[in-house]
Amino acid sequence: MLTSGEKASDIVREKLLASGGTAVIPLQRGEPCTRRSTTE
Repeated sequence: MLTSGEKASDIVREKLLASGGTAVIPLQRGEPCTRRSTTE
């Protein structure tokens, strides 16, 4: 649940950073997609 000042993208970025900056997401076809966060 979002609080009044949070954006979904900020929450995702925080979770990626907490997990070392990498997430593997299964695509609809079943292939894995690796996402890495970058610093801005």
